Amino acid sequence: MATTDTSAETGSPFDLDPEALRCPFPYYDRLRSEAPVTYVESIGAWVVSRYDDIRLVLAQVERFSNRYPTGPRYAELMRGTMGRVLADPDAPAQAVTAAERGKWQVLLTADPPLHDRQRKLVNRAFTPRQIAKAEAQVVEIAERLLAGFAARGEVELVSEFAWPLPLEVIASRLGVPTDRLPTFKRWSDDMAALVGNHTYTHDEIVGLLSSQGEFYEYFTERLAEARADPQDDVLGKVATAEMPDGDRLSQDEMLGMLSQFLVAGNETTTNLISMAMLRLAEDPELADELRSDLTKAPNLVEEVLRLESPSQGMFRRAK
Repeated sequence: MATTDTSAETGSPFDLDPEALRCPFPYYDRLRSEAPVTYVESIGAWVVSRYDDIRLVLAQVERFSNRYPTGPRYAELMRGTMGRVLADPDAPAQAVTAAERGKWQVLLTADPPLHDRQRKLVNRAFTPRQIAKAEAQVVEIAERLLAGFAARGEVELVSEFAWPLPLEVIASRLGVPTDRLPTFKRWSDDMAALVGNHTYTHDEIVGLLSSQGEFYEYFTERLAEARADPQDDVLGKVATAEMPDGDRLSQDEMLGMLSQFLVAGNETTTNLISMAMLRLAEDPELADELRSDLTKAPNLVEEVLRLESPSQGMFRRAK
């Protein structure tokens, strides 16, 4: 548990340590009971841990901003690195591309009214009809992956199912050919690697930025193709989104949305599938109950999301 006293208000030791990161739930219990609002030095932020208080912060968009959803430590690290990249004439061109686009305010990082405008423009990609179309693709991909290991009677679940499934679904909805899936996976991993990790060196971050730059260059070309010949997929809907007054997404907004769709949809779903299967493996009676009544599967998903959320917290910045 924590060992460093960082809360003068409570006198309680609530800084993070490796054990809290490995299994945070006892840490959360202590926060809720002893220090429901407390400053944690290692992340440079106040932690709010009780349900009603969290709802209050999330609902008051006029007081709390989405601008830095990965926290102040990450923002400071990236500002410094991006500034050095942009000032370095020998920096890799793709890292420069990523650094130049690092100031976007898109969906996850945007506040109203900008966030509301972007949501209205991109909602066409997520209508019930689009979701139903995606569901058929999910079933086809899932059954194909299952067929690859079902006869063996065992599986390394993460590498053979939990990460290929969402990755292939997202790739198909963005029009990425199957032969580019390894590259698509690398882009996703590199984008996700930086979130919440403050230990990377400058050279390592430049390498990850270069990977992001590759993503932006690739989808700049794909967006141009989608505008010229739009398909009935997420890429086509984003590329051609337009309000009745003629307002459209900028190129930077579109690329920012695509990168968020990739990371948010891929990483979180992989973790959800893995945790759900771990729960079933550890509780044979629960697994048998589910096998006997598959209509309970949605309940399992909701409960795993509640108990083992793939996202353990979001930052808001007091205005």
